Amino acid sequence: MGAIIVNDSRRIEYKDLEAHVNISHERYRLLEERIQRVDGKLEKIQQEQQASRKVVIGAMLSIVTSLVVLFLPRLMILLAQGTSR
Repeated sequence: MGAIIVNDSRRIEYKDLEAHVNISHERYRLLEERIQRVDGKLEKIQQEQQASRKVVIGAMLSIVTSLVVLFLPRLMILLAQGTSR
């Protein structure tokens, strides 16, 4: 199957069925390559989003843990003072 290169591919496609088949095959091949590239990029974006989510969740847990460690002793003191009255 040889490639047919002409300036006006539509004109030759109307006249020659084999040329139409060959040109259509090439179009579909190029479309498939583009779809595969886009699919790969989408997969990469999904992986990056998952990694970002993990970082955000880790940061949130760290902040919450720090706040608990910071305020728990003070809360315990306040509770102890409240029960001794």
